[in-house]
Amino acid sequence: MSNSLKNTYCVRPLKWAGVLSLLIVVAGCAGEQADTAEDAIEETISIEGRTTVTYWHNHTGRGLEAIEQVALDFNESQEDVFVQPIYSASTEGDDQRLLTAIAGGNPPDLAHFDRFKVAQYAAENSLEPLTPFIEEDNYDMGIYYDYAVDETTYDNDIYAMPLTTDSRLLFYNKDRFQEVGLDPNDPPQTIKELEHAIEQLSTIEDGRVTELGMVPWTAQGWFYTWGWAFGGDFYDMETGELTVDHPKNIEALEWLVSIADTYDAATVTSFDTAQGSNEMDPLFRGYTA
Repeated sequence: MSNSLKNTYCVRPLKWAGVLSLLIVVAGCAGEQADTAEDAIEETISIEGRTTVTYWHNHTGRGLEAIEQVALDFNESQEDVFVQPIYSASTEGDDQRLLTAIAGGNPPDLAHFDRFKVAQYAAENSLEPLTPFIEEDNYDMGIYYDYAVDETTYDNDIYAMPLTTDSRLLFYNKDRFQEVGLDPNDPPQTIKELEHAIEQLSTIEDGRVTELGMVPWTAQGWFYTWGWAFGGDFYDMETGELTVDHPKNIEALEWLVSIADTYDAATVTSFDTAQGSNEMDPLFRGYTA
């Protein structure tokens, strides 16, 4: 079985969905990062004649290389400000370290995190509004996608600068499709076809998983990913009401539960959590197809 990238393909986007945000955090210019927020203050670099700006992010691997290169380029481009990138563990849904630092009065100057958190943190008065700076510099927010700006806005103020966006894609291994009798040039186009492909591509013997066609809730398989894929939505823009219980969202959730029941949630979870990321991703290693 070949696991090379040239034999791994993607099909139609599910939904434009991701915007990472760069934010100014309330409470001044105390830098940090270490085992605890308190210890981190001592690690802030001081450059004579420059204002040090601490910048927390959660990137590793290639992402870390990119962030460090951007910071280096900026620092070399002028002599007034020194940006210090600092790794701080977090996920799309959780950023306890940052929240602890903010609550303790020792946050970073800048924080890099996902768009989900902007409105919540702004509502909690954890972020500094950027609108006055944008207006003062007459900065053109029109260079960003409208939806990206909308996601950085709360109560008519902008609290973040959009940095990247993305789309959800379904990647699949054409070699494995061919091996199990699926058409490698005709990937699943419906949920029923996807269910069939998962079944054909999964190998579970005596409760031991050697391969799963797909783990729908891993990686970018969020509830909203599948809710949108099923035709649901989570917010009514006209009324301002949450629509988490949209019938199509419920249908998507029921489908996820059915997959967990079919393949045994505990078995799938044990298999899935044993896998890695980046070059150790189970798709690249042939554990999923």
